[in-house]
Amino acid sequence: MGLTMMSLTIKLSDHGFARTCYGHLAGELGVAVTEALIDDGMLRIASETTYEVTAHGEAWLHSLGVVLVDLKPSLRVVGRRCFDGTERRHHLGGPLAVRLLERMVSLGWLERMQTDRALILTQAGAQALAGSLGIRTLPTSLQLNPSTI
Repeated sequence: MGLTMMSLTIKLSDHGFARTCYGHLAGELGVAVTEALIDDGMLRIASETTYEVTAHGEAWLHSLGVVLVDLKPSLRVVGRRCFDGTERRHHLGGPLAVRLLERMVSLGWLERMQTDRALILTQAGAQALAGSLGIRTLPTSLQLNPSTI
């Protein structure tokens, strides 16, 4: 039996797990998404400060409704490496990251908190990220059996 949406929402609104950073996804989830994109060959480190989107990544982003040419014509380097001080690792920043977060919110994967930078990972978002990127990361305060997400 899965968790109720209410218990999931309360646990997943933790700042350390998912929050915004200059308009893009940060925290444990932001790092997990970035690392999954790299591991899946959709994103690669282009320089000390930037990421480059691969053709595979461009196709995946397009399937979500994120079109790179809308961000910066003729350049694949639309992602910045943003250091997450809490996680002590990089996550995706820049125009691409802002657009990706906007799309995740519009798809109902994440919800914005009214009072602060915290984001709520919805059950639909947990399922979508597990299915599309293999992400099963949840806050340490909430460990789920993968069959429940």
